[in-house]
Amino acid sequence: MENVDMVLRSKRKIFIQSVSTGTINGLLDGLLDERVLNQEEMEKVRKENHTAMDKARDLIDSVIQKGERASKIFINQIVEVDPQLAQKLGFF
Repeated sequence: MENVDMVLRSKRKIFIQSVSTGTINGLLDGLLDERVLNQEEMEKVRKENHTAMDKARDLIDSVIQKGERASKIFINQIVEVDPQLAQKLGFF
């Protein structure tokens, strides 16, 4: 199977252009629950970025840096939180 980090990298642009603020908030909550992000990292994405695209960019880059486990959880969260986006990204 293809490396999950590489899959995310290849979908990065579509994710950034397509994701809504509501989905980003859902993903942040899910990633906090799954201990991919801590409270500080979640707040940083929410507060330091003004547009949905900036939040999306910060979020996906943070997840990719954390490696394979984080990337798998992130993809699962996208499928759970926004099935339409997951389909657009080709995750199922």
